[in-house]
Formats: sequence, C-alpha cells, structure tokens
Amino acid sequence: MSVGFVGLGYMGQGMVDNLLEKGTDLTVFTRTQSKIEAMIERGAKGATSVTELTKNVEVVMVCLPDVKTSREILLGEDGVIANAHSGQVIVDHGTVDIATSRDCAEAAEAKGAHFLDAPISGGPGGAAAGTLAIMVGGSEDAFELAHEYFA
Repeated sequence: MSVGFVGLGYMGQGMVDNLLEKGTDLTVFTRTQSKIEAMIERGAKGATSVTELTKNVEVVMVCLPDVKTSREILLGEDGVIANAHSGQVIVDHGTVDIATSRDCAEAAEAKGAHFLDAPISGGPGGAAAGTLAIMVGGSEDAFELAHEYFA
C-alpha cells in the first residue's frame, strides 16, 4: 500500500523515519520545503500539496500540532477529506477534541473513506525510537488496513 504523511514536526519526523526504515512506499508533505527535501533524500516521495498527496495514496496519516491546524488540513476546502477517495484510510495522530474527530469521521464516511482517530503518546524520543503508544478509535476494518503503518 502507498502511504502519505502530512506533518514533519517533532513527532512526525520520527514516525516518518521509522516508516522509511520499514521500506514503506511513502509520500510526505509539510509546509517547510526543506523538510520535504530531507525526506526525499532518505527515500520518500515529496508532494507539493495536501491535495496531491491525498489523491495518490491509499493511507493518509496526519500528525499536526493543534486542533486548528488539524481541522484546516483534514476538513478544509483543499484538505485531506475533501480529496479523499473511496476505501482510503485517513489516520489523525494529533490530539484533537471529540467534535473534530466526529466531524472528520462523518466527512470521511460521506466520501466512502475510513477515519481513524489515533492520538499518540511518548514524545519525540518515542517517535524516533518507534515506541509510541497509539490509542486508536474507528472501525476494525480500517484499523486492519492501516495498523502496520503505525510507527
């Protein structure tokens, strides 16, 4: 499966490194071009937008720093869910409120996609070491499709 990852901050960077170590077919996007370029050097593909990334992968993982950014990237007009396709799995690793998770799940379902709320715990050290605790909410079918990419 092809995986997209949005967000290369303190947590996302380590998670992406671990996905690349596993040989994952990975495309990344973040607002900082130099971070995308660094991941390309390590074997990832780079996307020029959330739209491009979402349209070209089967699993989209998002790890963003706050609710406002998560809502913008997931639910925005050019966001992940607006560009989702049937059968795609969208995983939110951010810590967001219940309303945001519900809104994302409903919007994804309307597109025929799956949504997993999967906040993480363990800090940047856990992300780098691949030892994060990931608490997942969503359908068992979606979990089965995406869990091997939880890094």
